[in-house]
Amino acid sequence: MTDRGPRKEALRYLSHGIHQTIDSIDCALADRLVDAIFEAERVFIYGAGRSGFVARCFAMRLGHLGLRVVRMSIDEVDAPGQRDMTIIVSGTGETQSSMFYAQSSRDGGTLVASITEVADSSLAKMSDIVIHLDSPNDEDREIYAPMGTIFEDACMIFLDTVVVDLMVRLDETEGSMRKRHKQLY
Repeated sequence: MTDRGPRKEALRYLSHGIHQTIDSIDCALADRLVDAIFEAERVFIYGAGRSGFVARCFAMRLGHLGLRVVRMSIDEVDAPGQRDMTIIVSGTGETQSSMFYAQSSRDGGTLVASITEVADSSLAKMSDIVIHLDSPNDEDREIYAPMGTIFEDACMIFLDTVVVDLMVRLDETEGSMRKRHKQLY
């Protein structure tokens, strides 16, 4: 890396902030999320903007695990029901579309999990499981990690660890997942 620009400082800030955020996760709630995914008939997933990209990456991995995944607003299927679960990724927890999909899921009797930066957000209040990613919010955040950068990066890493837990529960390997890798999601 060159010394041109604030890249090195940003990299240090991001890696420290992501580490700090990951350390803030309640492991018991993370275990409840893994259990709910494992027990669900279908897993509905939604996120808007960059959170949506993180959600879609997670949906893809769940598909590689052989789970039935529905990407809300993309896949045309029946509404979620009592044997399904919904996961909503939203940094602010106030995105209108995220709250709409959470409420629609709740109306169908579906367990709702949210992953959010704001523990007392509207989305968190309508969720059965809340994974709170407590990202740093100091004056350097606006310079080195604008908007939801640390939340989104930490969320991606957290969800990758959920995949690892599910691999063990489902007796999956990279090889068995790779066989499903060519499927389109």
